[in-house]
Amino acid sequence: YGTDSRVASGDGDTELLTLDSLLTKIGTNRVSFVKIDAQGGEVDVLAGATRLLQRDAPDLYIEIWEEGLQRSGYTSDVLFTALRNAEYVPCQLRRTRVEPITESALTQRVARQRYCDQLFIPSSQLPIGVR
Repeated sequence: YGTDSRVASGDGDTELLTLDSLLTKIGTNRVSFVKIDAQGGEVDVLAGATRLLQRDAPDLYIEIWEEGLQRSGYTSDVLFTALRNAEYVPCQLRRTRVEPITESALTQRVARQRYCDQLFIPSSQLPIGVR
């Protein structure tokens, strides 16, 4: 869709791994942060990281691009549902704190900007009064 990279059918073999299988393969202690920019494949990346999300509950920084999600057969609503089911909350950074934002505010932002990068934090890591 421009100058990005992607897996495509054609000559040559490309090994595809889920994050869960990659981390098992290389062995790792703890993952604290994951940046996901998969040109619309973010829902699939999350599906392949269920053990990681449950075990380590890393903060996630995810590109939300509605057109790319649709090309992959998803919508931002499907992505938000997957994140909510994994108990992640969209947040914004302030000078001295992290602040949750509503999904409706995020949906409006995506519609206005066409895409955005968004921080998601496990709800268990938010202060009790903020959850």
